[in-house]
Parts: sequence; C-alpha cells; structure tokens
Amino acid sequence: MYMKRLSLWMVNLLLSVVLGFTSCANNDNAAEPEPTQPVVEQTVGQWLKAMPGVTGVTERQGTTGNGLTDNFYYFYFDQLIDHHHPEKGTFRQKAVLRYVGPNAPTVLHTQGYATNDTVSNLLPPMLVSILKANMIELEYRYFGDSQPQPLDNVDFTYLDSEQASDDLHALVTAFKATGRFPGKWISAGLSKNGHTTAMYAYYSSKKGYDDIDLYVPVAAPFNIALYDARPGIYMVENSTAFDPLTKKKLKAFGRAICSDTPLSKRLIASYRAEKPEKVKELRGRGMSEQQIDQYAIANSSFYYQYNLLGKLMYIPIARWSDLIPDTTGQTQLDFAEKFIKMNEDAWEDYIEKQKKTATRAPFSQEELLKRRKEEPMFPYEVQVSKEIGTLLFAFDYLKGCPLFSADYTNEIADDEYLALEKMQVYNRQYSNAQVLDFLNNFLPTTTKKMVFVYGEQDPWTGSAIPDPTNPNIRKIIVPKGCHNDYFNYTNYCPVETYNEIMRAVREAIE
Repeated sequence: MYMKRLSLWMVNLLLSVVLGFTSCANNDNAAEPEPTQPVVEQTVGQWLKAMPGVTGVTERQGTTGNGLTDNFYYFYFDQLIDHHHPEKGTFRQKAVLRYVGPNAPTVLHTQGYATNDTVSNLLPPMLVSILKANMIELEYRYFGDSQPQPLDNVDFTYLDSEQASDDLHALVTAFKATGRFPGKWISAGLSKNGHTTAMYAYYSSKKGYDDIDLYVPVAAPFNIALYDARPGIYMVENSTAFDPLTKKKLKAFGRAICSDTPLSKRLIASYRAEKPEKVKELRGRGMSEQQIDQYAIANSSFYYQYNLLGKLMYIPIARWSDLIPDTTGQTQLDFAEKFIKMNEDAWEDYIEKQKKTATRAPFSQEELLKRRKEEPMFPYEVQVSKEIGTLLFAFDYLKGCPLFSADYTNEIADDEYLALEKMQVYNRQYSNAQVLDFLNNFLPTTTKKMVFVYGEQDPWTGSAIPDPTNPNIRKIIVPKGCHNDYFNYTNYCPVETYNEIMRAVREAIE
C-alpha cells in the first residue's frame, strides 16, 4: 500500500513538472515583467510650486550685488495677517530661494525691508557665499509686495518684531517639512536685517521655537531711546577706528562750518541762493538776517554730519583720511563745499579717481546703495518710532562756535527724521521695553547660539550689545570695519578677524 501511494505521488510530481515546463514553453502570450521605472527628480521650481501656501514661483538667473551667481526662485508665501488671530486671514509675503542641495547648510536672510525684484540688487548675507549654502530671504511685512493691509487703508496695526518673527517661524516650518533642508540652519542679517535676526532669536526663545542652529546679527543696533545719542557720540568721541590726526581734522572741519570763516560765508551764500523759498519762509517767521544765517549754517552742519555719516559707514576711513579737505584758499574752499554735500556714492567715485587703485569691493557701490535709497521707507520710520529708535547726531563739539545754534540744528534734524514723534498716530507710544528686556534678560540667559559682528567704524557700534557674559553669545569687532558684512574681503576685514568669525560660526554648526 505504501509503495503504491509513493508511486502515485511520484507520477503526480512528474506530471506537474512536465506540465509546468510545457505551459511556459508554449504560452507565447505570457505577460512580461514590468520594467523598473526610473525615478524622475523634480526640479527646484516643481517642488517649490507643490509646497502648500506657495504661489507665483518665477525663476531668475543672475549675479547679486555682492557677487553670488545662481538661479533664484521668487515666490509668495501665504502668511497670517495676525499671528495672534488666525481668523483674520492671510496675505502674500514675498520670498526668494537659492537652492544648492540637501547636503548644504541653509542661511535664512532675515530682511528688515523690501526684497528687491532685480537679482543684481539682491544682497544675500556673505555667509551664503562663504558656506556655499542654500538661502531663503523673506520680505519684511508692510514692505514691497508684502502688505497685510490694503495700501489705501493702512494703519500698521500688525507691524512689529513679534509678528515678523512669527512670519519667519511659519516659513522655516514649511520648508523644513519638505525634507529638502536637513542640514544646519543659520539666521543672518545686516543692520535692521540683523536686528530682525536678533528679534527672531528673542521671540523664538519666548515661544519655544527651535528653528535655527545659529543666529548671526551683523551691525545690529539696539537703541534705548527714540533718539539715542550713543551712536553719534561713539563716532565723534569714542570710535578708535580714527587715528588722532583724522579725528582732529574731522572735528576742525565741522567747527569751520560754524565759525566766522571763509567756508561759513560760502555756505551761507550757497544756502540763500539754492533755497530762496525757504529764506522767504524764515523771514515770514520773524527771523532776522543773522538768524537766517544761523539757520543756514545749522543746515550745512547737519548735512555735513549726515553725509559724513554715510561716508564713514560705508567706506573705510583708511582709504580717504588723507583726502579730508582743507578750508583755506579758494580751490580748497571749492572742494570743501562739495565735500559737505557729497553723498557716499559721489565720495566713493572721487576716492577711486584720486587713488586710481582697485580697492573697491567687487560690486558696484552705486548698485549697493540704490536699493537702500529707492525703497519706500515709511514702514521703517513707523517701526523706528514704535520700538527700534534711531540715532541722534552729536553736535556738542560745535558748541561755542559763533554761528552754531543747537535749536536750529535740532529742528532740521527733526525734519530730516520725518519728525518721528508725529507718527504716534500710527503706534500711539514709543517704548524701549522690548530692547531692554532683550539686553538685560534674554542675552545673559539664553541657550540660543548667537554671533554678533560689528564694525569699529560704524555708528551702530555705539548701540551694540554689551560685552557678553553668556558663553552662548559671541561679540566680534572688525577693526576699522564699516557697516557691512564683507568678512571675506581683506580691504574691509582683516584675515585674522575673518578667521575668528568663521571659527565661531563653524563651532556652532558643526
């Protein structure tokens, strides 16, 4: 019986094998296995367009104002009008992306102003080039295209550092969710952009955000008054960027404007000839001719300070201290008058012609400053009058000059600053509570890693953070440095200081 069952099993086995082979051999219509489909990687534009909340993606290729050549993707991101009340809806906030790849770090450029529509006028942080990083720039609310309220009915209700920090948090959260930015994140900005960086760290700490590995505010001011005198005093009295002879020449030039000198006579005559309507207005206010002369000199003194500030902020004094004009002789007087009225563009061009050397940064000074001058700045003035403050020029060293009038000078300064006190209609009351809390409570205790960089020849160094006691906070001063982040250009930053900055950055992100 066993042998019979075994024989039957063997027969069935053989039949099944034979039938199987026969079936395979004779079935010409058997389905072929599906070929493996190649994985098609999306382009940057494709995956960016697919992100929730992203619209209006356009690709632009070009070279930025500070020499970074690449493809840049402009887009809009749906942002809450009021992060405290999501039910109020959203607005479109402009942003720019430069994408290197998932193995690169990402630098978040914390704009404080408008994002420029022209690639050649973009100014990404220099860390983007140095670290070969991805870059995302977010336009500040109320600037450019990023309007939380209609332009014909705007009261700047939602304009403050906290709302701006929440904007950054929302954007970073969305981009991290794509999985395409797994590397370290650095937040960086210059001047008001640097102030935005610092406030982002401040509010991230308050709200428990863990977006950023390192914050790098450059030339970030922390004014403690609506008109903070410290930056002006720093430039006139305390800045060690000026050698004693240069400081003496700059002061003497200022005093020559306000004393009874051939230069002051030239300036009075020039003012009267250029502004006859203003002279008529001053007479209508009951001013004597002598008082009008004083007003004219105050105007000249203010503009000397104003244009001198630009020359000092943007052009290293070592390049032009020997060109500070004398005020004796007809030829010298001609040039001295021009010097007072020259802005930094004109003075840069004059330096280049005199020196006949290629010491300029590797991008156009005109392009560098065009964006700053042409942007609609009113939102900035409103925010200054609400929480940021600005500098007050130091005119004390002019006291005692026969033609100097502090009252007139301050009046002209108020006009030039758009009379910030009058903006209280938009924001009710200036307060320094935020900046004092940042300086006195946040900086000494925070676990956020921050590297602050300041230029020795920058007025905002007068309102810099104090020397830190917290090991998570670094403060680095660029000797003779200006109001910029040109770390990797030796005509703006010494090699040893560049190495110190980059060592601090890499220690924090590696």
